[in-house]
Amino acid sequence: MVRARSLRVALIALVLGGAAASTALAADPLPSWNDGAARRAIVAFVETATAARGAERVPPEDRIAVFDQDGTLWVEHPLYAQAMFALDRVRALALRHPAWKKQQPFAAVLRGDQAAIGKLGEADWEKIIGATHAGMSTDAFADDVRSWLATAKHPRFGRPYTELAYQPMLELLTYLRSSGFDPYIVTGGGQGNSDGDGAMLQWTAAGQGPRFELLVLHDDAQREFAYGPGGGLPETKVGTLSQGLLDQARRNGWTVVSMKKDWKRLFAFEALADAR
Repeated sequence: MVRARSLRVALIALVLGGAAASTALAADPLPSWNDGAARRAIVAFVETATAARGAERVPPEDRIAVFDQDGTLWVEHPLYAQAMFALDRVRALALRHPAWKKQQPFAAVLRGDQAAIGKLGEADWEKIIGATHAGMSTDAFADDVRSWLATAKHPRFGRPYTELAYQPMLELLTYLRSSGFDPYIVTGGGQGNSDGDGAMLQWTAAGQGPRFELLVLHDDAQREFAYGPGGGLPETKVGTLSQGLLDQARRNGWTVVSMKKDWKRLFAFEALADAR
């Protein structure tokens, strides 16, 4: 899934359609990043790959960066945004389907039973997606999504989902574009995240030419969420990052970004002066 020609930048993460980086590239291309090993590795790689000459220089036509979405470019907890949309669609369509009040998994959604929702399996989600996404044209579905994005707010932050793209990652996208890279989103977001990311990164690192692989570690419960279970963080079914994958990243020299240590701020609406 994560492929390029001479360059691969693999990040576990999403870019929202309307969430372009607002920070203009200036003397400091990454103002929301703390000066640490992760930031220095990114800058060193880009400068080397875009140098006028040198063995590690990547021709402009081969500069490609590939990103995952949930959890790398925007918030994925407590559920992926596409799952939150589906749950809201159940509630919006409930009057047309009175039987849902007694029919699972719809009954749990309508009751707001968070414990039961957290235990929904793949078959349950197939029923929800099938009932709420079928029977309409592509244009009608797109209109529903746009309407939802205009009004829906994240349960913790109270902000529209379109404001929950990570500012450091938006800056990274701007930095890469200004350096001649073409960023792409390559993701299986509808299937959720797993340690399959390790296989993608391993594939990215293979072959000839300079490569850069990066994982985002969610270890900041105060400003966002903390989950793993890699690194001794809490267990989760959403965006799992196992200890095995974390060990693999460190063993292979992949860059691991700590939200807590590497990012001054997470979102554009946070004042940079107030960030750590």
